[in-house]
Amino acid sequence: MKNKGYITVFITILTGIIFILVLAVITMVDKGNAKAKAAIAVRSATSDIKANYDRYIFDNYHILLVDIDFDGRHEGYMEEMIENNLRTNLGNDYKDINVVVSGKKYITDNACLELKKQIRDNFKYGVSDEILQSIKDKAMGNDSPLTMCDMEQLEKKASDESKEIEENNIKEKGKDNEDPRKELKKYTDSGIAALIRPEDMILHEYSVNYEDIPSASVISSIWEFGVDRNFDSMDQLKKDSVSANGWLDNMSTNIEAIAYASQVFHCMTDENDDTKALNAELEYLICGGETDAENYQKVVNKIIAIRFAFDYAYILGDVQKVEEMSALAWSICWAAPLAQPAVKYLLLGAWAYIESVADVYSLVHGNKIAYLKTRDSWMTDIYSLHKLNEVAAGNSCENGMSYKDYLLILLSFDVDEAYYRMLDIMQMNVNLNEGNDGYKLLIRNCITAFSVDVSMNYKGDTFNFKEDTGF
Repeated sequence: MKNKGYITVFITILTGIIFILVLAVITMVDKGNAKAKAAIAVRSATSDIKANYDRYIFDNYHILLVDIDFDGRHEGYMEEMIENNLRTNLGNDYKDINVVVSGKKYITDNACLELKKQIRDNFKYGVSDEILQSIKDKAMGNDSPLTMCDMEQLEKKASDESKEIEENNIKEKGKDNEDPRKELKKYTDSGIAALIRPEDMILHEYSVNYEDIPSASVISSIWEFGVDRNFDSMDQLKKDSVSANGWLDNMSTNIEAIAYASQVFHCMTDENDDTKALNAELEYLICGGETDAENYQKVVNKIIAIRFAFDYAYILGDVQKVEEMSALAWSICWAAPLAQPAVKYLLLGAWAYIESVADVYSLVHGNKIAYLKTRDSWMTDIYSLHKLNEVAAGNSCENGMSYKDYLLILLSFDVDEAYYRMLDIMQMNVNLNEGNDGYKLLIRNCITAFSVDVSMNYKGDTFNFKEDTGF
């Protein structure tokens, strides 16, 4: 009987131990399941935040970002959304849920680093290489038709010719002829742009508000260059002839951004799109002007500067044209013969400029032009400025470069600021197309990644989670 009592006690204790173990296991399983459920809920809640990405920007520009202002509710609303999501999905057993959002990566941070990453992802399958190779082929690898050394030699040549005239007392009989450079001096940048503008070119009236756009936060550093239309200084001519050199290396380095821009942004020769704030979007990336008209004008004069270098390089080697300008220079300088050599080269510059204007006339009218000039592809004489429609309207080269090709070249001069201007355009177009009921997107409030720290209580136990997420 006594042994039976011991056995009963032993079995009772063993049963209690087993019960306690089972209860502990159940508790541990419950806690583990609860923690796993909470972790999944946290991950799901952060995914729901990412699901609020701006649809317009993604559909049109393939960029993922979230506006954490949430229609004016401000950043705290993001934490409220996650907390409410967790309470709904986890139930009443989870208490004291607390959410802190940190580590936000804004699309404009670190010189638009997040934008650059997404652009690289968009063009990782060789599209950018194809665009680069196409332009390299058309340009035949030549981005510097004249160097500073070339121009210094030309200046020396003019000086030597003047010495020869002085030493040999060379004079030409005649009288002052009308100097064709006087006509060029009458034009402003806007006048040249208006002269070549197609009648059917559409300029939107939208005016950029510089106060709220992303590019307002950066100091403009875009290199301004053009051509001085006076053509009365060899020093200025020397500078203008080389100012647009050396773009191929920059284009190769930044081809992803340039290719991306060519794919998603409009230019003046594309079909008009009334759903866009600006019709000259690529031109805005290059110049950052307030209106289509301003950006068109600036781009025209920049392309003329690129073309001028090539046209001047060609005309210097065309013996017939050099002799023609030499004779004209004598008729202008007969009373001051020592000036004739310099005036000859300045007149050649003026003629090359007129040819460049004709080139851009042809480009903005939808044609392609030969990158390097030949006697057959040269279009103008030095008096052609008022008959561009006759000499350039039908001029097109099947394998030549287009207006858009030249825009991509211009983009290569300063891509860093263009990134901010890409965001400007996205913001303007979102607000133009979706800015109803007072909603206004500000890119400065948009993020691409964030971290969430979550704490909660489950039946006396505290769970802590950290979730890092982004696009």
